[in-house]
Amino acid sequence: MYKAVHQIKIQSEKVYKGVHQNETHFKKVYRITLKSSVMSLLKTVCSYYAVGLGPLALFCGVSVAWLKSVSIGRRSLDLHTLQLLLRLREALRLDQSVESLPLPAALEAQVQTVVEVYLQKLNKQIESKESRIEAIEERRRQHLFGWRACQEQLQTNGYTPAQIKWLRLRQAHLSSKLEDSANMVVVQAQLIGLKAEREALQSSEQAE
Repeated sequence: MYKAVHQIKIQSEKVYKGVHQNETHFKKVYRITLKSSVMSLLKTVCSYYAVGLGPLALFCGVSVAWLKSVSIGRRSLDLHTLQLLLRLREALRLDQSVESLPLPAALEAQVQTVVEVYLQKLNKQIESKESRIEAIEERRRQHLFGWRACQEQLQTNGYTPAQIKWLRLRQAHLSSKLEDSANMVVVQAQLIGLKAEREALQSSEQAE
């Protein structure tokens, strides 16, 4: 009889310890989850409102030191501060797409000004590239005519050795000039890119 009671007592103590351990573990997990949620809440509010803990503490009516302790998990939020932070987060309406949000009128005007200024800059760059391509093409045309003339003259008679040497030097020099004009391909590619960028900006303006 005594042994049976003693065994029941031992089993009861084991059950109690197990329940107590589970309860302690649950409370620990709950505290960690709660701290993580609070820290995430603070981070969200600070990020979206572009504010630090100092101004946020002023808004909530608490000390900066206290809110910093909360942000690193050393302290817990009181109900009043938690409600204020939740109101700020709910006002963000993060379930909406950013495209559906209206811009402030002043910001829209500023964006329009920035686009117009950049378009002017693009137009100047395009004009500069076009002028450069025209100049390169004209020089290339002249040098190509000169190179061909040297080639033809070297195949004829009636020149002195010094004159033949001069023609060969001119032809070699013109060949190097023609090689230099090959960078026109790069300038043309840059021009295509600038025109595509301008077209994209103009299309976005019309869409708005």
